[in-house]
Amino acid sequence: MTIDLEPNETIDKARAMRERYLARIPEDQRAAARAGWTFLLAAPPGDAAAIHRVADTVGFRYTYIKDRAEWRTPRR
Repeated sequence: MTIDLEPNETIDKARAMRERYLARIPEDQRAAARAGWTFLLAAPPGDAAAIHRVADTVGFRYTYIKDRAEWRTPRR
């Protein structure tokens, strides 16, 4: 499972990302990997509340660095 931290991510963009990663694994394993790989996206798009709840539940901390347009985890 992949949890997308970007609340405005589209299903089409997530699918394209999945396909890029699947292309890197052996062809005979792709169908099984595709069938078993799910994405959690914000619903509705733009609403980060569900993503924050899941991250909080599993203890995953992150912040958005606006001027770099990226997500970061705190350094330990």
